[in-house]
Amino acid sequence: MQESSVKAWIVSPYDAAFLEERLKSAGIQLTDFHPDFIFTYGGDGTILQAEREFPNVPKIPIKKSELCSKCEVYDPKLIDIVLKKLVHKQYRLEEKEKVEAETGGEQLIGLNEIQIHNQLPYRALRFTIQNGQQQLGECIGDGLIAATAFGSAAYFKAVGGEEFTSGIMVALNNCIPRLTPFKLVDTLTVKITREAANLIADNREQMVTLRPGDTVTIRQAGEKARFVRF
Repeated sequence: MQESSVKAWIVSPYDAAFLEERLKSAGIQLTDFHPDFIFTYGGDGTILQAEREFPNVPKIPIKKSELCSKCEVYDPKLIDIVLKKLVHKQYRLEEKEKVEAETGGEQLIGLNEIQIHNQLPYRALRFTIQNGQQQLGECIGDGLIAATAFGSAAYFKAVGGEEFTSGIMVALNNCIPRLTPFKLVDTLTVKITREAANLIADNREQMVTLRPGDTVTIRQAGEKARFVRF
């Protein structure tokens, strides 16, 4: 088949040779240099990794894991149909909100969530929360999760939150007082008052250490993730 003008790359922890062959057969150029699209072959974690490595590049998730809740209907058996529609531009782009956190000059961005978690599991973290202009006082526990709608069915749901469709929602993780999940208003300001914590974005291995006195600001990110829908 004649090579098309479409450039794509594959992000996967698995052997994706079959997918490479199908893309080449469809005339799609495989390159990680300014690709037009990113194919992910794996589960939800692979999508998060791909968004970190190639932010804002439209993603096409192909299901490998049974836990890939975000893979829509892109089964490997349908790959040729997907590729034909892609080459002929028979698709639409869907944007998903992201969440960001800043502290001490460092910035983390998550597609699923930003998490503040106690560093030592046997020591409860103490921290204060200000949601917009509302002071919520000091909390004691494991930390908190600020999730996007995209990530609302993940860790956020596991700590008592419910799925939602827009904005950023915050849930406390095993904390006293037991506040119900609430919507982030403009900016969430969290100040660590006792013990150490980790600031985490999605499944990113590199974490930021927080010490007593450190402040984290969390807000909706200016950038968005984009997904191809057929």
